[in-house]
Amino acid sequence: MLGDGVEQDERFSNILEKLEPDWRVENLGMTGFGPGLMLRAFENVGLICNPDVVVWCMYTDDFRRVRPYYKGVGFRIPRYKLESGNLVTRPYPKRMFLDKSAIYHALRHVYWTKTDAIYELNEAILDKFLSFVKPQQFQPVIIFLPGRGDKSWDKERRFWLKRFAEKKGVPFKDFTNVIHSYKRRELFIRKNPHFNPRGHQVTAETLHAFLKQNVITQ
Repeated sequence: MLGDGVEQDERFSNILEKLEPDWRVENLGMTGFGPGLMLRAFENVGLICNPDVVVWCMYTDDFRRVRPYYKGVGFRIPRYKLESGNLVTRPYPKRMFLDKSAIYHALRHVYWTKTDAIYELNEAILDKFLSFVKPQQFQPVIIFLPGRGDKSWDKERRFWLKRFAEKKGVPFKDFTNVIHSYKRRELFIRKNPHFNPRGHQVTAETLHAFLKQNVITQ
């Protein structure tokens, strides 16, 4: 969540480390890339750190970022997709003649917004993340970070994530009530969906309290 106008030292991960100097906090978040790159970063970089606890932060907009044609900050990175129930990596899709068709775009939009496809792919990515827990022996944690509002799709996303975490027995925290207890201008950059420095501060303090009470109790 490195938003416009937020310095590195103001990110919630940096603040978390200041709140608990004995913790080493590594932030592998990539602006605009979503769960796919989060998983790749964790698998290729995060595991090298031999973490004790891994916090998977799902921002509400992350859910849609698994779609095949999504370009994080304009980069056409390889995409995850489900084939016969298996999570596989495929190159970013090449443009087709159908891409010029408004009907094709409408049908594609319906598929990714009106079916369970987006949740099935997110679930497969999260399952892949959790598959590293036993061999690497770390404690997973999942949190939901809201945007400026709490529309019907935001509620659907966070309720789905809560059910997933409960099903897997993973500690879960939904930050919606905490973040939305403040006025928008207090925690968000003006006319921007990203947290301002105060938003990062509140997020860090909330995460710190949750981890101390429910995960790292010693």
